[in-house]
Amino acid sequence: MGVKVIGTGAALGETVVSSPHLEDKLGLAEGFIESKTGIRERRVASSAQSPSVLCGEAARKALARAGMDPSDLDLVICCTFIGEYVFPSFAHKIMGDLGAINAFGYDLSANCNGLQVALRQADCEIRSSPRVRNVLIVGNGRQSEYINWDDSSTCIYFGDGCSAVLLSRCEDSNSGFLAHETISDCRAYESVRYIGNLGASRREVASTKNDYYELVGLDVWKQAVRMQPSVVRRCLASANQTISEVDFFIWHQANKNLIEFMMHRLDIPLEKTIINVDRLGNTADASMGIVLDQAIDEDRISRGDLVLVSGVGAGFIAGASLMRY
Repeated sequence: MGVKVIGTGAALGETVVSSPHLEDKLGLAEGFIESKTGIRERRVASSAQSPSVLCGEAARKALARAGMDPSDLDLVICCTFIGEYVFPSFAHKIMGDLGAINAFGYDLSANCNGLQVALRQADCEIRSSPRVRNVLIVGNGRQSEYINWDDSSTCIYFGDGCSAVLLSRCEDSNSGFLAHETISDCRAYESVRYIGNLGASRREVASTKNDYYELVGLDVWKQAVRMQPSVVRRCLASANQTISEVDFFIWHQANKNLIEFMMHRLDIPLEKTIINVDRLGNTADASMGIVLDQAIDEDRISRGDLVLVSGVGAGFIAGASLMRY
């Protein structure tokens, strides 16, 4: 038995916000943002594009691509740090909107590496239970309301988008996922965070300061360039594969310069990946799903290709999943 990807979908914020616009607004030098991050523009959702609207749009595209009805879903996993309520889980909102009447669901919080952890989790769920055959993973990257657009240390990186990946059981054990590796290092726990009102009240500090993302960009870079190459090599070793044997790489889209640096460090040709952070910004939990959807749309990957999906997120957590697409 194997577990393979049978459908993908993505949905983006409606408004394009250019880096020159932000530079003018923030008083930054012309070209500063692109030189630092490689990001020329990002997408920001309208008020009508709530998290459930964007996630629903991405999920319906994935289901349509697979020719599957929502009632055929057995499990929905939503990668998110917050839903439209603190509880119930956001997965249940998505399930209700879709009409996934036969599924159960839950949320998964692994920050920007959420989709990779969800791929691992879905693979385990399908392999361990005869009850679970079809799993929908949704990545919620609708995050602009948690970004202080007057803070140049954070707002220059992020954009809004959601993605969906549909997995299903298959009979061929040589298809689908071959290996997963995920690692954590909590020494930079405070480097990327969202405290929010609850955390702010506990700390007895002004909630206005803590209602937004906070990050230390240099710490993110240091963790990513150390942890991601390591977890990629461990994942490939688990599957007895080498970097040169991988046909395509799907990276979390944190920073264009970071992706190019990592590709060079791992000696991977740039044509073996797609970089879209330059026009979408960092879409957090959704980014790897958005890249996978684009790669399939553009025929950059074909059935039988060896594809590696890898991300890194706050905490810090890094992971890699290898699949025979």
